[in-house]
Amino acid sequence: MADNDEIFDFNRILRYSVNPKTPGSKPLLNKAVKEFQQQVDPVKDPGEDEMLKALFAEWMIFDFEPKPGETLVSRYIEANPDHLDAITLIHIKQAAASSIISLFWVKGIAPLSHGVLLSEVRSGKEFLVFGKSMLQALMDPSGLIGVRILKWEDRWMFGGVPVMYQPMEVTPERMEEALVEEDEPRRPSFIELVRMAHGRQGVEEVTVPVKPVKE
Repeated sequence: MADNDEIFDFNRILRYSVNPKTPGSKPLLNKAVKEFQQQVDPVKDPGEDEMLKALFAEWMIFDFEPKPGETLVSRYIEANPDHLDAITLIHIKQAAASSIISLFWVKGIAPLSHGVLLSEVRSGKEFLVFGKSMLQALMDPSGLIGVRILKWEDRWMFGGVPVMYQPMEVTPERMEEALVEEDEPRRPSFIELVRMAHGRQGVEEVTVPVKPVKE
């Protein structure tokens, strides 16, 4: 989650949560690992694959619930082990609450401002998302990406590494074909995206219908 280091390094939440000095850290980690393995059924070993390690860390920080309705973010805010000021704690809470996990079209980049223009596949909503390291990771400024974004104050930021990325030409025809005609198109969960991209079995309901574009 290097893109967020300039505002807040969310990995601090994970480091606190799994620190041996934090009460209950070992059973907490064991429970999270077991749940992630069961839900994703990854092809590769998460303990050896760097991408899966990063995805597991992101999922554990934002989505894993030690208890119903409780996340590592909420536990960290309550404990405040790093003695952060009240404003920063509010921003952390709001950022986590604003989190959007979805499939997006990459429509373009703004290198000088480190911005990436995304259009949500199912709704067509556009987001200008900032992140220097994401710009460096994108092989092509056009394609399909599955990723988490979150809002810090008034700016959308990337919440972690891309779950998946497929460079391709983004055309109006492709974008129109993939739109879902619903009042509130269902977004996939983070774990569904991970399972689709890295699990032994994909999740059909979050697969984007991309048909060849007629010349």
